[in-house]
Amino acid sequence: MDNSVGIFKNIENSDIILVPFGIDERGVSRGLKQHELVSSDPADIGSRLRKCFGMIENKEYTPDDMKDVDIKRITGDKSEKTFTKRHLFQTVFLVKQKGFEFEPKTRNTQNNGYTGKGEVSEELQLNVSDDELGKAVLRTFEKCR
Repeated sequence: MDNSVGIFKNIENSDIILVPFGIDERGVSRGLKQHELVSSDPADIGSRLRKCFGMIENKEYTPDDMKDVDIKRITGDKSEKTFTKRHLFQTVFLVKQKGFEFEPKTRNTQNNGYTGKGEVSEELQLNVSDDELGKAVLRTFEKCR
């Protein structure tokens, strides 16, 4: 199974939130409490994204890290609808022996979540620099709506 990190971008202030996904005891991918709030600096985004993938790969999380994960708490949004209106979303996958894949998401018509567009917007090799990794994240946000 590929590892993944969900990435949100606040459209008002450009804050970036990285949410790594771990695998629970049933084999289901779930968001972890170890989310990262980062600036929009590409090198910082790339470095923190690698850190998230390292944490997932090394299973540096517990079942408790998957309980009550509410990303709205750190943004101050009161509802899912408000959060979704204010944030773009994408998923980055780390595909073993291949590299990174970036999947833009669109807001649901009900404004309370996101849907995959069914496309990979970009693929990068594993040995790409942190700066280029972060730039790919920012380019993918341009395809999110």
